[in-house]
Amino acid sequence: MTAGSTEKAVRENKTPQWIKTRVQHLYRHRDSGRYYLRGFRQGKEIWKALKTTSFEVARSRAPKVLQEVNKPRALSNSLFSGKPTVGQAAELYKGQVETNIEIKESTKRYRYQTIQTLFRSWPKLAETRLSAVTEPQCREWAKEFLNSKRVSGHKWKTEAKRTISASRFNNTVDTLRHIFEIGIQHGVILSNPANAIGKVTPKQKLMRIPTREQFTALVQEIRNAEGAVSQCSADLVEFLAYTGCRIDEARWVLWEDVDERRSEIEIRCDHQTTTKNSATRRIPFIEPLSRLLQDLRKTPRYPR
Repeated sequence: MTAGSTEKAVRENKTPQWIKTRVQHLYRHRDSGRYYLRGFRQGKEIWKALKTTSFEVARSRAPKVLQEVNKPRALSNSLFSGKPTVGQAAELYKGQVETNIEIKESTKRYRYQTIQTLFRSWPKLAETRLSAVTEPQCREWAKEFLNSKRVSGHKWKTEAKRTISASRFNNTVDTLRHIFEIGIQHGVILSNPANAIGKVTPKQKLMRIPTREQFTALVQEIRNAEGAVSQCSADLVEFLAYTGCRIDEARWVLWEDVDERRSEIEIRCDHQTTTKNSATRRIPFIEPLSRLLQDLRKTPRYPR
């Protein structure tokens, strides 16, 4: 490398990753060329992708996105005066969940789902004033919600038959409690009416573990299905069985994570999803897993 090229590389490395534009809060990413909006919520920095490389498009989208970023702040101010509704408190709670760096993205999505479930099962709750909700109303909603039916398949495929699971019920109740806690923090209400709702003990699921012969027959049947991904599907079933990985963990395993010298596989997952307890772990080889990995190295599988 020549002295000129070295100087150029150093100069490029000193170029900021985020390039400020003439529009307030609007930045362009140096490498991708895409535009982002930078805001602050509850003292924490928030970056929102505007999903464009066009300055004109980004400038037109920025005000609406900035309004969304500042929405919790406006809602928070409204809770100090007037008569805030449960829906307004729920929006503020969503903002707290979004900016909580200790919560995984999958957990955040689940919390958003429980908010939707809450308002779907209690239609007029969002427009109700926080101070107007009583303990008897919460108990009555909980009773009806627990006995309500839900769709067991994908929307139109099946009709509503199954009742709400204990875990979904308990987590939705927790979400309702968190929403009322917002009102307590802002001095709108003195106590949490949702504390009157009890929790449900989840039923122990019956485990039907196949025998070694049944599992071998199952894998063989998948391989013989002659589908486009039959071989890949059988490999996945074996890998999950031999490692104990969750499906979201297995999809991120690379060959570089396989330590043949130590006969171990390192499970790390994506940097955002991470493992369930956010810690990497090493899984030792067992004989069937070792055979599977050797076969995959020797004969890579590709969808037909």
